[in-house]
Amino acid sequence: MSEKAEQLTMGARLRQSASAVGSSVVFRSVKAIDDFREISWSELDRKSDAVASTLLEMEVEQNPATVLLLTRDAVDHATLAYGAWKAGQTILCLPPGIGSVEGKAIISRIGRTIAAGAKVDWYDGDVLSLSDLKEGGKPEKDPVSDPLMLVATGGSTGIPKLVDVLGAGLFTPGAFLGGLNSALKRLPRAKAFIMTPLSHGAGAATAYMAAFEETQVTTLEKFDPEVALWAIEKFNLEQITTVPTMMHRMLRSPRFATTNLDSIKSIVHTGGHADPADKEAWISRIGPEKVLEVWGSSESVGHAVISGEEWLAHRGSVGKPVNCRASILDPDGKEVPTGEIGEIFVQPLIPRGNLDRKYYKSDLRMKSLDGYVSFGDLGYLDKDGYLYIAGRVDDLIITGGANVYPDEVEIPIRRLAGIEDCVVVGKPDRELNLAVHAVISLKPGAKEMSIEDLRSALSGQLSAYKLPRSVEYRSELPRTDAGKIRRKSYR
Repeated sequence: MSEKAEQLTMGARLRQSASAVGSSVVFRSVKAIDDFREISWSELDRKSDAVASTLLEMEVEQNPATVLLLTRDAVDHATLAYGAWKAGQTILCLPPGIGSVEGKAIISRIGRTIAAGAKVDWYDGDVLSLSDLKEGGKPEKDPVSDPLMLVATGGSTGIPKLVDVLGAGLFTPGAFLGGLNSALKRLPRAKAFIMTPLSHGAGAATAYMAAFEETQVTTLEKFDPEVALWAIEKFNLEQITTVPTMMHRMLRSPRFATTNLDSIKSIVHTGGHADPADKEAWISRIGPEKVLEVWGSSESVGHAVISGEEWLAHRGSVGKPVNCRASILDPDGKEVPTGEIGEIFVQPLIPRGNLDRKYYKSDLRMKSLDGYVSFGDLGYLDKDGYLYIAGRVDDLIITGGANVYPDEVEIPIRRLAGIEDCVVVGKPDRELNLAVHAVISLKPGAKEMSIEDLRSALSGQLSAYKLPRSVEYRSELPRTDAGKIRRKSYR
């Protein structure tokens, strides 16, 4: 069979899977311990047909719409998403609590929208309600959604960009993102656990491409370490997708030592540096071959992957590129010597990738040079071709002419007794241009440290110029649904 013949739309693949494994669970949404919802392949196929029929009655063929998915419930999210795709429409994944300023700015750029899921008082466009669906209808056509999925990203410096994550909704089973699934040891018909929310690009893309490979998908409506560990044991989950913050919180849970984790075949973390001590703890608990890291971006133009076995030999690396070529360039666009830090550029090797349309309905383009693109990370390659991430171009603190990468200061601060979380940014300084500034939240009952005590506690772990010169304390440091702190918002 040719590659073209093997390509399927999401709707066609769902119908195929419903015929093959119809009665088994495809999506599970976990709200709390012993509180969850499930939907089978057959039920999802039937209910998403009803969504598609309703959308077609709303004349989306004549007047296309972007369907806004405002829900953390994976069962509802999947029902709406597949219904939109069967009707040939694009989905935009948004957090249900999105504010009016951000929300209105986003939808003002994309023409007609149809909101589904949570109700938001600032939205006055078309609405689709799952409770009003009439089952029994079935789309006569099998249109291609183009683009398939949008996510909003980069909102900390202004209006978020709308990223076309996966391109047109036509895929070949077993060939997701140029072999990324294979590099991450993901198998069809496995039991996946996506801890990052479906309102986030990594969560949504991972979940739906897993379902495309006939994998069962379990998600959390809101991350809680106790609930996450319970779910792994309860449902014998095999392929885990998470972020370093979540790994850290699970390790600190009393349940971690007693939870049966034997079902895990792989745990993949992404979205920033993991504390090496946390990574070693997971490696010790489940084995190095099961702990993997993937580096990439919402734009999905290139990835690197490393196993725990490789990481033990190349500590700190994010691995070797799997669907791209990498080059490290200086500010003049020249390649730097091996081991020197520069801006990371990648040349995508992913079929059908269209770099000119990654930012939907925008004149923005990815920073590019001779067929290579950058999404703003700094790093270096070692002599064996392993990639290391130093930080973000925008987050780099140049203090007195020396470079400080926030992650290298934040990780040792988080290890100190009484520290709940921290973020490090550059603070304007007359002499240094920028000084290292720490923003800290404390565990209940912990006492604030003076800047002198904080510097003393970190002395010996960090070079003198990397030590914070000022500190402030906040009751909490809010993170995104995906567990990330938007560091720019603290500057």
